Amino acid sequence: MMMKIIEESKKFNDLIVSSLMDSYDTLTLKVYTVMYFKQTYCQYVRYYIKVDDDVLIDLDRLDQQANSFSNLAHIYGAIRYNNSVIRRRMDKYYMPYKCYVQDFYPPFTLGMMYIIPLKAFRKIWKTLPIAIWLKLENVFYTSVVAEIAGVERINIDFMYSADNVQSLPDQWECDQYDRSKLVAASSFSNSDDLRKFYESYTKLNA
Repeated sequence: MMMKIIEESKKFNDLIVSSLMDSYDTLTLKVYTVMYFKQTYCQYVRYYIKVDDDVLIDLDRLDQQANSFSNLAHIYGAIRYNNSVIRRRMDKYYMPYKCYVQDFYPPFTLGMMYIIPLKAFRKIWKTLPIAIWLKLENVFYTSVVAEIAGVERINIDFMYSADNVQSLPDQWECDQYDRSKLVAASSFSNSDDLRKFYESYTKLNA
């Protein structure tokens, strides 16, 4: 398997290969690996955009929306406010007191996709050495570290669709040209749902 990955990496030059175990608990480290790559090899790239591998994303719309951001010192994403810290041990999002003592998290973005422009990225990167690492990657980078670094989070949840069973085209916000502002969609139960969603989306923006 590793040889196939290396071959693909050589062919397309678009993979970053690490020795980390592929586990939800290592997600913060995996994201750090990509951030390290950006900081080392392409530190002047204007945007760092984290997207989960099960997210359907419109790159053209993403480019249009990202270029409309007025402040490169903010983090942009679907923001969640006043979320309680989960202490149930068997829960996927369990957080022990020894790692985080507060009862509520500062505002954070959904993990499916968030955008960290250059100025915000530099602040986040400089703050990482003094932050206590958490396994919840989006909470760690866009909430805890961002709060320490003084980076504001801007809500752009109109670009997201995370409940595609209920999400319908007439619920999506549109621009002045009647084109959907939707950029990213996730939570598909199967490939047929994803295909149907994509067909509805492309017809709306044709």
